[in-house]
Amino acid sequence: MWYVEDNRGYITASKLKLFMKSKEAYKKVYVDEVDTSFLKESKSLENGTIVDSYILTPEQFKIDYAILEGAKKDDLIRQCLEQNIPVEKSDKVDDLKAKLVGNKQVLTDWEVDMVKGIEAELKRQPLFDFFGKTENQKEIIVEYKGFKLKAKMDRLDLENKKIRDLKTSKDIEYRPMIDMSQMEYSLINSDEYQYGFQLSFYAVLCYIQYGEWFDGILDCVKTSGNYAYEAYFYHKDTLKRIASSILFPALDELVACHQNWDFGEAEERNSRGELLNERYYPILDSAIQKEFRLIEPAFIC
Repeated sequence: MWYVEDNRGYITASKLKLFMKSKEAYKKVYVDEVDTSFLKESKSLENGTIVDSYILTPEQFKIDYAILEGAKKDDLIRQCLEQNIPVEKSDKVDDLKAKLVGNKQVLTDWEVDMVKGIEAELKRQPLFDFFGKTENQKEIIVEYKGFKLKAKMDRLDLENKKIRDLKTSKDIEYRPMIDMSQMEYSLINSDEYQYGFQLSFYAVLCYIQYGEWFDGILDCVKTSGNYAYEAYFYHKDTLKRIASSILFPALDELVACHQNWDFGEAEERNSRGELLNERYYPILDSAIQKEFRLIEPAFIC
């Protein structure tokens, strides 16, 4: 529910994507604000949040997370001193751990290996430009037809007019292969993860804020194994065409739904399987099955 509270009154890329996928789910989550706290976030999303914090905002990472490197007292004392946490001679191992942790989330050994492996890989990749002159986790808020659009960009390079987004995945072999001639207002295209759509959303906000279209870069890195890295480049013209073909029509429809306070009835799905795989299935009225699915007999000649 934290995402709902933090972004109440704003249109974000995530909200817009959910609206395009299911108006019913959008209304339930962001208009009616039905309790979704019982729905677990995916592990991949959690990994991405941890990596973003560790790589892009290391000082904030120290506030939110704790890495207990070994259980030896000397290791714990060193970590306390590095974080300016007072240490007493009488402190035992459990006391030191409690001081380090507090309300922080303690990373598992696997997560520690992940963030350190990714950090080492990114530092050896010149295209990532680890120490580049960018504003990390840059938040931009603009107005569009009376509504506020909001985005937090992983890295924004105002000098070179580039937006960079760090993505983590088990598989970084990413092939969007967007066919511009076939592009329609739909999420049904070969850009499986909708990274191009998200970058285009960021580019729209930059255009409104700065009066120029920006290029987009995806920095993709694996969360396990060899922590391999691959960078992908979106020319500003590509992001502009995604915006005109997909993003702006979706935005206009979302704005109209809010203005008319009409998000339609619960949607009929052509595929029951699609609904069964919907994350928000437990809160959807359309998830109530009203008739049996007929199994046709198979005839063998």
